[in-house]
Amino acid sequence: MTEPTNDPPRRPLPEGLQPRAAVDGVVLYSSTFPAEAQALCTQGAGISDLAKHFQASTADIRLWMVTHPEFRRAVAVGGDAADDRVTMALYERATGFSVVEHTQVIEQVGDAQRVRESEATKYIAPDPAAAMYWLQNRRPTLWRSKVEVESVTPTHTTTRVPPVAEDADEWARQHAPKHTQLQ
Repeated sequence: MTEPTNDPPRRPLPEGLQPRAAVDGVVLYSSTFPAEAQALCTQGAGISDLAKHFQASTADIRLWMVTHPEFRRAVAVGGDAADDRVTMALYERATGFSVVEHTQVIEQVGDAQRVRESEATKYIAPDPAAAMYWLQNRRPTLWRSKVEVESVTPTHTTTRVPPVAEDADEWARQHAPKHTQLQ
């Protein structure tokens, strides 16, 4: 009879993946991991995606990034490549672009069918929201959405009030600006 454990049930591995070598539940690092990580990160994978691929925990992935400089570089290079692709896609969306569309039309000619292929260039107009996002991030001083106004008024103002109402005229003469002196 087997003893019950507190370990979560193991999920079956996706097709094509082999179990990784592990000691006490910790996946052992392999020199092939940097190339795999770079390829995955180029496709937009993050830490949790790497953990799933390597059948490891996110803590293992972070540990490998600290202890294996080649793994850290591979993740960074792959991530930069994905970021560059997104940057170009955002730029094209902000400025507009052309795309070639291929279509196939099946025509009935007598008893036979004929496939006619056509090609058309379609222009995708610029997206103002993408342009604004691009400009706010690339030129924040010119295009920020929140305008900061500097206060010209003093932050602390002291107002003197005469102690007795009958002294108000005397108090006003003493404290009025020179060009508006009361007579």
